[in-house]
Parts: sequence; C-alpha cells; structure tokens
Amino acid sequence: RCMISGCNVLALIEAASVSGFDGVNRNHPANGILLRSDLHTLFDLDLIGIDPAAGKVAIHFSLLGTEYEKLSGASILCTKEHAIDTRAIRARWERFVMKRGANVANSCAAQTDFVRSETPFAYATCG
Repeated sequence: RCMISGCNVLALIEAASVSGFDGVNRNHPANGILLRSDLHTLFDLDLIGIDPAAGKVAIHFSLLGTEYEKLSGASILCTKEHAIDTRAIRARWERFVMKRGANVANSCAAQTDFVRSETPFAYATCG
C-alpha cells in the first residue's frame, strides 16, 4: 500500500529509497518507503517531501493547482511492521528544503492554510 495515497494496486507500488541507493548499507526496509509510481518520481525529484516532525507530506509550489495539491498535509501511513529510519527521513527532508530553497516553519502550530509566501512549497495545516 502506498504510504502517501493509500493506493493498493500492487502493480503501481514501488519501493523508494529515502536516503538514496548506492548499494552500501542502504538496501534495508527502514530506508524505504512504499509509494505509487508517480509519487515515487515526485519524491525522487524532491517535488514532494515528508516532514519528519509532523509525519505529513509537503509539496513544491509547482504542484499547486494539480491533482497532487490534495496530498499536501496528508499523513504518512506507517505501520509498526514498517517504520522509516528517522535519521534518513530527517536528512531527506533537509535535502527537500535545501534543494527547493524553502524555509520550513519551526512549528506546525505557526502554519495556517497553505504557505505561499517566499517558500517554494505548500504545506497544509497540521491539525
């Protein structure tokens, strides 16, 4: 099942590496996240990111007005059987933020609706 969309069409589900794949100590289930193929591509391109503090999806501003906008603020569907390595997802989030030139608000409570100022990503309210 896709950990973002909940899609359960197995033919569309792919294992995305959180911290990249170089073949050395990264081919481990905790370094992976199951994503629908299109979301895997967007994740690899850093057009969607996962906020490790909130466990929610953030999208790049270029996805506003597309079918992917509705995923902004979606909770990641994790289970006890599949926990994501917290260091890896934190590093990936930092990469998303740095690559896209975004400044992430320090607190979910400070965010309202979509952030559309100088930050090039959108993030729905955390409540």
